Amino acid sequence: MGKKKGKEPEPPAKDEFDPLQIVSKNPGTVVLMLDSPEETVLQSACEALYMFSEKCEENRQTLLTLGALERLLKHTMSEDKMIRKNATRCLGTMSQNGD
Repeated sequence: MGKKKGKEPEPPAKDEFDPLQIVSKNPGTVVLMLDSPEETVLQSACEALYMFSEKCEENRQTLLTLGALERLLKHTMSEDKMIRKNATRCLGTMSQNGD
């Protein structure tokens, strides 16, 4: 018997951009990603910023300096549960007092 072949993904339409994977180690770049209209980008950015903010007070201060607060506040009202959850978690860690 022959092997079953799984469905091959359809190639993107000619007017669509091919998927792109981005790796960023700069918090400023990830803060800018919060302005993206794409949900998958926002999900990744909010989660990464939450994990970054959890590490130390200096990181939380960096995010404030980069203007993450206003952008994250906007995403607490997102229809997407993951965006909303991680934006809120990040704001929660940013509000912690370092004393």
